[in-house]
Amino acid sequence: MSNLEQQRKIGQNQAEQNAYMEQTPQAEQNSYAEREAFAQREAFAQREAYTERVQQVEQNAYVEQVPQEEQTPQAECALQVEQASQTEPAPQAPQSTQAQPTQAQRPTQAQWAPHPPRARKRRATDVDLLPRQAMLLSKADRRTMGTWWTLAIKLFNGVMCVGFVLGLCLFLRPQVSEAENRKLTEFPQITWESFWDGSFTADVSTWYADTFPFRDQLMAVNHWMRGFYGIEPNEQVIGGERQADDIPDQASAPTTPPPVPEAKPPEDYDSTELEANIQGEIMNGTYVKDGACYSRYYFTQEAANAYSAAVNKAVQDLGDAGTVYSIVIPNNSGALLSDDELAALGGSNQADAISYYYSLYDERVRTVPTTDTLREHNSEYLYFRTDHHWTALGAYYIYRNFCEQKGIEPHNIADYEEVDFDGFLGTYYGSLKLDSMAKNPDVVQTWTPKGTNDMTFTDTEGNVVDWNVIEDVSAWNQGSKYNCFIGGDQPWAEIHNPNITDGSACVVVKESYGNAFVPWLVDHYQHVYIADFRYTSTNVVDFMKEHGVGDLIIINNIGIAGNVDVAGKIASIV
Repeated sequence: MSNLEQQRKIGQNQAEQNAYMEQTPQAEQNSYAEREAFAQREAFAQREAYTERVQQVEQNAYVEQVPQEEQTPQAECALQVEQASQTEPAPQAPQSTQAQPTQAQRPTQAQWAPHPPRARKRRATDVDLLPRQAMLLSKADRRTMGTWWTLAIKLFNGVMCVGFVLGLCLFLRPQVSEAENRKLTEFPQITWESFWDGSFTADVSTWYADTFPFRDQLMAVNHWMRGFYGIEPNEQVIGGERQADDIPDQASAPTTPPPVPEAKPPEDYDSTELEANIQGEIMNGTYVKDGACYSRYYFTQEAANAYSAAVNKAVQDLGDAGTVYSIVIPNNSGALLSDDELAALGGSNQADAISYYYSLYDERVRTVPTTDTLREHNSEYLYFRTDHHWTALGAYYIYRNFCEQKGIEPHNIADYEEVDFDGFLGTYYGSLKLDSMAKNPDVVQTWTPKGTNDMTFTDTEGNVVDWNVIEDVSAWNQGSKYNCFIGGDQPWAEIHNPNITDGSACVVVKESYGNAFVPWLVDHYQHVYIADFRYTSTNVVDFMKEHGVGDLIIINNIGIAGNVDVAGKIASIV
């Protein structure tokens, strides 16, 4: 039936009702009103029954979706309905045809079917731990998910408890990281000053994190998990940039060498702090390209002045008793990358920086050129890809420059026996754990001296150890194979060549870059003494005067020489 037909039908009914009211006596009208009131009560009852059915359907859906523990008992619902019916008056029948139930007389929705309230206090269940989205699942799925969710939380808590217990096991704490090839932080000494200013607590926190039991193994697991992150970019820069000082022109360099800073006693320097500073210089703004890492360099005027002053101090204190040679080696980026790549990376020009260092020296210092020579041979294997050090081949080319400055004939590399150790993953890999490096490890090339391969070194505990200039490290772990040279970083070492008897001797003051350089000197001196400035407190100038040593060779990487603390430590032992 259309709307127009419905409206016409309503109009006809209304007209018939009006005609009936006009023609019917009052008694019959009252009877009609009673019938209308009865019809309205019947309609109200039908609406109430329909509403109850709708509420029952909603209640059934609630029971299916909400866990049993959250449902309000049916008896409590019935009691609430009964109380609601007692507080509200029952609807009255209309007294006339115009009387209709008022809004106040109509039952409210709360009276028809009050929503069951949540239980106020109850024990939490597995389902309560689920995310809100999980409530859309079926009851059985929610219970299964809740069980696994609870197990995951218990597993996490268990791992945390195990980690806490391991952290208390002092006997399990490592002292050396084989993966990173470095000594780990030592437990700090407590003083009143460090206790009150809070530095002792901070140092303990650093020690706790750096020497956690199974540290290398946990880092290996972390590296394995990182392999699922996605494709590794071919080029990336790791670490932020920093502001470098402008390198002055050599023409504007001061005619008077910078004054020597007041150096602390050598025993007051913390070797662990020096190592951390050096490692920071190496890893700052690392550039990764094709599975190889490159260190950028940032020139610091203060560090250049301090380092040059330390070298000049050695010249002044040594006087005519010996000759001082300075060798400053560029980072791998300064020797291997093109000018365009270096300009795009930023940082400072290493060739200009080394030239400026040399310009500050006393005129008696003999400087050894490095950057141009290495760049001429940069298509060769001069630096490692996974480690910040140079190779023995790179050291060989600078050894030839040293011989030229000293006025002696260098030996031909082909006259030496070459021994290689493959599978080397160095400091870059130890910090970054890149898959591109792991798939393409380095090879440590060595050339054994002809005169002797015997040496001794004194370790940090004062023990004298018999060793080899070139040690067989083929069975060592991947991160330690650079230590094949002169026993690694030891406070003091000595090499005595029985084939030379002219009394010639030298002292080499170095960090780890000098390790690959020293073997080339063995066949030119009867005695070679090596001092790692980070760990020794021996005054090398006094030692040279006492033992008649003629040459002092100070060899360091430009990034390490650019640290003020390094310059201070060198100045304290010369």
